Amino acid sequence: MSDTIFNYSVPQLSRGLRVALALLDKAKAFAEEKGIDSTVLINDRLVATMYDFKKQIQIVSDTAKNAMARLSNQDLYNIDDSETTLDELSERIQKTLDYVNGFSADDFKGADTREVIMQMGPDRQGVFKSGEQYLQSFTLPNFYFHLTTAYNLLRKNGVEVGKLDFMGDVDIELRAKS
Repeated sequence: MSDTIFNYSVPQLSRGLRVALALLDKAKAFAEEKGIDSTVLINDRLVATMYDFKKQIQIVSDTAKNAMARLSNQDLYNIDDSETTLDELSERIQKTLDYVNGFSADDFKGADTREVIMQMGPDRQGVFKSGEQYLQSFTLPNFYFHLTTAYNLLRKNGVEVGKLDFMGDVDIELRAKS
C-alpha cells in the first residue's frame, strides 16, 4: 500500500507545486509588463474574509510538505511565513518541491493504516484513522483548494492564465483519429 500512498501524494503534489511555480512566473512577468507593483498581486484577496494570494501560496506549500512528513512519520519540515515578494514565494515553492521529490514509496510504509494526527488550532487535534484517509479527505482537497484560489486571484487581476496553466504537464499521448 505504500506504493499507493506514494502514487497519490508525491506525483500529485509535485505537479501542483510545479503549477504554482509557473503561476508565480506568470505573475512576475505580468507585473513587469504592466509596470505594476507586485505587492498588489501578493496582497490581493477574493473577499475580505479570505486569505490573500501570499497566504494561499504558503498554504499550498504547507499542505504539501506537512503531508509528506505526516505520511512518512517524520517531524514537520518548517518554512517561516516571511515571504514578501513573488521571488521569495517562488523560492518557498521550489524548496517544498525539492522536499516532496525527495521521498520514495519506501518512506510511506505503514502510512495506509497508521493514524495521522494534526493540530487543528491551539487546543484541538484532528485524528485521521489512516494515512489514506488523511491524504484523500484532507491533503488533496486542501492543496487544490488553495492552489485554485491562488489561480483565481491571478485571473481576477488580469494575469493571462488558463485551464492548461492550472492543469500543468498533462501526461497524454495524442494520436491521429482513425
